[in-house]
Order: sequence, then C-alpha cells, then structure tokens
Amino acid sequence: MEIDNQQQPIEKTHFDVNHMIPWANRLIITAALLFLAAPVYSFWRGGPETLGGILVYYLAPFGAVGTLLLLLRRTPHTRVNVAIAIATTLATVYLAEFVFYLEFRPDYRVQLGEAEKVANAHSMPFDPRSRLDVVNDLRSSGRSAFPMMGPTSRIGGRDLRPLGGVANILTVLCNESGQYISYDSDERGFNNPKEIWALPEITTAVIGDSYAHGVCVREDSTLGTWIREKRAATLNLGIAGNGPLAELATIREYLPTLRPQIVLWFYYDNDLQDLQRERSEEILLRYLDPRFRQELGHRQDAVDRQLLRVVDSVMKIESSATRRGWRTVVSILMVDHLRQRLRIPPLDPVAPCCDLDLFSRIMSEAKETVTSWGGHLFVILLPAHERFGGPPWFDPAALAAKPSVQAIVDSLDIASVDVATLFQSHTADPRSMFIHPYSHYTGEAYRLIAEAVHQMLPHQ
Repeated sequence: MEIDNQQQPIEKTHFDVNHMIPWANRLIITAALLFLAAPVYSFWRGGPETLGGILVYYLAPFGAVGTLLLLLRRTPHTRVNVAIAIATTLATVYLAEFVFYLEFRPDYRVQLGEAEKVANAHSMPFDPRSRLDVVNDLRSSGRSAFPMMGPTSRIGGRDLRPLGGVANILTVLCNESGQYISYDSDERGFNNPKEIWALPEITTAVIGDSYAHGVCVREDSTLGTWIREKRAATLNLGIAGNGPLAELATIREYLPTLRPQIVLWFYYDNDLQDLQRERSEEILLRYLDPRFRQELGHRQDAVDRQLLRVVDSVMKIESSATRRGWRTVVSILMVDHLRQRLRIPPLDPVAPCCDLDLFSRIMSEAKETVTSWGGHLFVILLPAHERFGGPPWFDPAALAAKPSVQAIVDSLDIASVDVATLFQSHTADPRSMFIHPYSHYTGEAYRLIAEAVHQMLPHQ
C-alpha cells in the first residue's frame, strides 16, 4: 500500500477588522477627549506657571490630541492596533490610580494618625473628628464656632482680603496631640486676650504664621503667652498660612496707629514657598506701595461676613455626600493620586521658589514702616522639622534659601535669632522640640524661643 506523505496545505484565516473599526474610532476619540480635558481642567484650576507644568498640562495633551485625530485617517489595521494599545494603557493607568486612591491618606489624616500615637503614648483620650466636624458639633449644640481656615479661603476678591479671623468667636485650630485646641478670638479676629486693643499702649507686636498664631498648643503654652510673661502689652497678629506679603500687609493695616516699639517678625522655613502663592494675589501685591490700605480696622463686620460665608459654603460641600462623591470621581478621572506618586508637576498656579528679590523688598518696606514711628523690627528664624531629619513636607528650595534669607536680614541691619541653633544647643535631639514629625512645636519649645527673644530685646 502506498502512503501519501504529502502534507495538505494549511488554510490561512484572515481576521476581518472591519467590524472593529467603529469601536476603534470611538476609543481614539474618547482618548483625544481625555487628553483635551487635561488643559481644560488645568485652566479651570488656574494653570501651572512652571515650565514643566506647561509642558505636561498644555503642550503634551494638545500634541496627543492632534496625533490621535490624525490616526483616524490611517488604515483600519493601524486604527485597531492603536485602539488596543490605548485600551491597555488606560486600563493600566486607571488600575494604578484606583490602587493609589485606596492607599491615599489626606494630610489631615496623616496628622491625626500621628496625634493618636501621641495621645496613646500619654494615655490620653483621642478625638478622631475632623476640624469641620468639631465646628459642626459645636454649632449643633448652640455654640458659635469658626474653623481656622487656610489663606486661600480668606481671599475675598478684589475689594476685600481679610488678614485676621472672625471676631469674638470660638475658633477651632487643630489636633496634634489628641484633642482639639481652640480659643476665643479678640475684637479683630486674632488670638489675644479680650480688650487688648483697648490698652493705653501696645509695646510689642508679633507677626507671623501658624507658629505665631498659637496653633495646636494649649493657650498657656503659645508663643504669645510666653512673650507676655515679660511684656504684658504684647499684641499677637499671627495667622496660620501667612507668608511675607500678608505679614507686611498686617503691619501696615494694624500697627501704625498703635506704634509699638518692638515688632517681632517670626519667619518660618516655608515662608518663601508661601510667598510664591501670595504673588498671585493682587491686593497683597498692592501693599508694596506704602500708601495702600484696606482700612481693615474699620471693616471688621465685612471681614466677619465674608469669612463666615466662605466657611458655610465649605461646610455645605463637605456635608454633601453627593458633592464629595463627584469630587472623588473627578480626582480619579484626572489621575490625581498617580500624578502625586510620580511627582508630576502639580496644577497649582505657583511659580518655582524662590523670589529673594521680592522678599528683600518686603523686608525693607517692613523695616521702613516700623522705623517711621520710631519702632524696631526684629526677625526670628524658625526651623522646620526637616532640618533635623524629619519627613519631607516643604519645597527643598525654600529650605535651602535660609542662608540667603539671613543675608538679606543682615544687609538691612535687622537683629535676628536663629532658632535652629537654639534648639541644637538645648538638646541632643532637636526633633523633641516638635509634638510629632508632622506637627508644630511643643509648649517647651515656644518657652525657649520666648526666652531667647527676651534676651535679644533691649531692656526697658
């Protein structure tokens, strides 16, 4: 029997892509719309000023949109292959985004986690609520309350830019050691004893951000309280989130009529970073003109109305599960969490740090204003936890600029104190001067700073 060893030819099958073309076209168009959403979203947020931000959020997306639209004119096989690649990429990107979203902890949650550790270490009760929850509960019990708000929440437009808080109200600060700290604000919304504005003479004024404000420590341990032990007529005008422009504005709004002999400017390591944000505020920039005033001392009612309106709006949004849900959806669609992990330039309209020329001009204007009534300006340089090996929190460029800041202060013949050196001379571990790695100073640290200030000042 003869065996036929010839192999039968294998019939080739051809994959017909025609039925996939509509799907591929829709996916390419969808991808183009997603890329187009990036510059639209960026523009709505204010748009980045950095070269890297412009490249990432404007040039690259528009280039991608143009490329995808050109692909619609290519062969069916090319479009299908591109669509498959896009689908795979999108699936990978959004899977990673969802994983990072599940792992994400907002800054306040990180801080509350550290506060819980502090409370447990001292066998103290821990309050897990957010600041807005605390305010809500106080209001529900019939108590008027106001949360400490960041600087962007105080911007009121072109007509009014508050520099203090709401007057005569319980102000809830923060929780860095287990329980929330609060205080009753004075007649101008600052953290001072009642009726301090009625004193016949104010000898000392404190200017600064949250460290001067008294954030997160008991009232008997704040910087202002320790300074008042030897200088009773001390007015504290510190407000959390202030940068150098807001601090110059505060001097010019509130101090010329009081004419304090001593003005203490507390400079913190992230102030130059804050200054980059403040440069976008038209009203604050106008304070570089010595003649400009908002006359805030006579507009406290308007300040109160504006701040309370902002807080009520924020609390309404935060109490709405639907709005929070949509905010989360938009955040995921814009891959916020993945971008944060990859350190892609943020959308915030902040130029790169640091504008030392502007800072020098601000300090010169501040000194000239204070000396105009015979007063003396002093600068106290406050260190961040990062200087002692703490976790990264601020722009490294702002931290690295400290020698330049010191040089500017010295060139203007302004006496200063370097608190980093003070901490290092007091303890082998300066990190013990902080409540925890993401916190402000301890009450003991503020006492040491106040003592160093007293030694620097002329004795009267």
